Amino acid sequence: MDDPLLNLGAQPKHWNVCFSTTGLAPWLDRLIPGRFKHVRAFGFVPLEGLWIFVDCNLMGLQVKAARDKSPAFVVLSQAWTADSEIVLVPHRERRRWLPGLYCAGTIGRLIGAPGGALLPSTLHRQCLAHGGRPLDESAPSASCSAGPARSGA
Repeated sequence: MDDPLLNLGAQPKHWNVCFSTTGLAPWLDRLIPGRFKHVRAFGFVPLEGLWIFVDCNLMGLQVKAARDKSPAFVVLSQAWTADSEIVLVPHRERRRWLPGLYCAGTIGRLIGAPGGALLPSTLHRQCLAHGGRPLDESAPSASCSAGPARSGA
């Protein structure tokens, strides 16, 4: 089923999913198995020229927005991508039974990932297995300053 908001450009068609090897609390990192300890995402909304940044962490759910190529975008994109492997994932509409009360569940629901990943490393594997592709940070099109190029637009 086509989503009219997606076709209109009112929500991201792709998400930049940032898998980090460190989280907010070193004590919690030791308890989380796997390479990745945290995950967050951002995507470009072409209709409005906005980037949406989403993070679920110990401080709660954070949703931030910044205009393309603005100083706020530069600051937010650097914060979201620091110490991260970025995977470009196409947006999918899916219903999921697991609540998004933790980072992997929240981002999994946001991007429409299959399955119910409980850990960032599991979500990373699911993203790659279902059409996500790692961004090469050295490629010009993967640069944050390139704006919508990161969104797959």
